[in-house]
Amino acid sequence: MSDSDVTPDEHWENHEHDDEDVSEGVDFVGGDITQEIAPSINGFAVSDNRGALGIQSLVVPGTGTKLAVRADIAPLLIGAAAEFHATVEALVEPGNWGYAFRAVRGSSKPSFHSAGIAIDLNAPKHPLGNRNTFNPSQMAQCRAIASKYGLRWGGDYKNRADEMHFEVILPADQARARVAQLGGGGPVTSGGGARPTIRRGDRSEHSRFLQQKLGLSADGIFGPKTEAAVKAFQASRGLVADGIVGRKTWAALG
Repeated sequence: MSDSDVTPDEHWENHEHDDEDVSEGVDFVGGDITQEIAPSINGFAVSDNRGALGIQSLVVPGTGTKLAVRADIAPLLIGAAAEFHATVEALVEPGNWGYAFRAVRGSSKPSFHSAGIAIDLNAPKHPLGNRNTFNPSQMAQCRAIASKYGLRWGGDYKNRADEMHFEVILPADQARARVAQLGGGGPVTSGGGARPTIRRGDRSEHSRFLQQKLGLSADGIFGPKTEAAVKAFQASRGLVADGIVGRKTWAALG
């Protein structure tokens, strides 16, 4: 079977982290995914009950890809996936996954995926254990995205690389604070009417709509001119002029 033929189930069967990497900087409570007392990772509960965790299947802006993640920190993972799509490489299907209730292979410790705080992007193009599946510029951008959103990139694992993988490494309270810091009060969408938080680098129909509302040339690319126009609009409405279009800015735009 070629890498491009890998299915989600086969991906989870073969997906594992080195214990050193999965444990570094991580607070496990309960520890064993088989215990009756639900374990947690950095304050995020682990469960096979998607509803209990608030797992939602959400659209990555500018793509047809949906990722199942925790709703409360979705702006971190969905935002990272959107920037990956816009600045690293386009997301292609199949091969993008989020929540999955499972232990780290060969261990009883829960995977970050089992808490809904991890995503894999373009998995067939970046097989587990392979390094340098991205060029140096792409690798630098993966690290920049991870830093911005409070994530850890699997390409920086010390032993076995996992370049498809991004996980929320911040403790739960800090992760939620990062959502607010990034203007993440803005809605994410499962395909309905709510518009996602967007910012410079986004390439989507949401950026095109924004440009139309601002009277700009509507090419759907959120570049420096769009960002400047957003900041000017926000300032004129008494909003924080950060150039990030979240719930309050969308509401002001009508």
